Amino acid sequence: FIKVAASMNEIQNFYIFIAAFSLSQILLSLAKILSKKSLASSEILFSLMLLCIGVYLTQTLVLNNQIQNPRIIDLIWQHLPTAIPGLFLFSCAAIFYDGFQFKSYHLVPFVLTLIPPLAFDLFSLNGSFLFALLISLPQALELVLVAGGLWIVATSWKNDLLENRRLFRFVVMAFAGAFIFAIIVAQQLTSISDQQIDLIHYPIVALFLMVLNLFLLNINHELQLFQLAAAVIEEQPGPTPAAIIHHPEFQKLKDLMEVHRIYQDESLTISKLATRLDLPEYKTRKLINETLGYRNFNEFLNHYRIQEASQRLLDSKQSITHIANDLGYNALSAFNRAFKEIHQQTPSEFRKNAKNN
Repeated sequence: FIKVAASMNEIQNFYIFIAAFSLSQILLSLAKILSKKSLASSEILFSLMLLCIGVYLTQTLVLNNQIQNPRIIDLIWQHLPTAIPGLFLFSCAAIFYDGFQFKSYHLVPFVLTLIPPLAFDLFSLNGSFLFALLISLPQALELVLVAGGLWIVATSWKNDLLENRRLFRFVVMAFAGAFIFAIIVAQQLTSISDQQIDLIHYPIVALFLMVLNLFLLNINHELQLFQLAAAVIEEQPGPTPAAIIHHPEFQKLKDLMEVHRIYQDESLTISKLATRLDLPEYKTRKLINETLGYRNFNEFLNHYRIQEASQRLLDSKQSITHIANDLGYNALSAFNRAFKEIHQQTPSEFRKNAKNN
């Protein structure tokens, strides 16, 4: 009995140490992220995810029977981490999608994963049907949300034209998503005890947070996790106009975009463009970034697409939907969003104002 008690005490001390260290890393991350006067949605969402991770790491201590908390506090502390999958999904969207804005309807996944399990425990409900409806379904939704975030990472990370930042974003968000997914699966779909899971993943979380801070504190501005992909971080001296004009690879790029208008291909990717240029992907990214100043491949494409769209809206009576589809947009909403980012008005407003003038 004494040996068991000593072992339990050592485990408890282990939790306290790792939780304290992880919380210190979370606070350091938050201090770095929230130090600016104005915050991007990606910074807010990622900070909220870090806070929920902090709550999760302290569950074992806060929910310990030796600490007498009001029941509602225990329930909130127990269920608040269910917001992590949703926060991960929207953090990925805000980091990798230009112009992403958090809307009120984005709260739906949080409501569906947080409220049903909280209600089940709060009102001490039972029964297999209620358990499936209020516990199992929200847990399945958590996996879907994390998988959605990983899908965003997998399909969007290559669009960043800054090599170091692109790799940093991919490593951080892919690891975070894969780890969250693995923990949810281990807790919900395996017979591994919570104590065994905690002993394995607590140190990994602490190490991840420490490595994250090493990058967040890096003075190299290109290693920004949250800076919008299309935004200019700082002015950089570019090549002289003559150097651009006589750059053979630039001339080939210009010919593909302006003569062959390959931007109309809705499936055009940085990989396909690199193949057409007969260049490695990293050199293609560097070419676009250094000669034209773009930091995101989608912004580069939108420049040419919206330029032609603007001319068509003025010179033809083609429908907006037809123009959008013809220029490579598979959704009218994506076209409208890209057009408004450049012209600060929708395509219909642009056409109407042009006629009135």
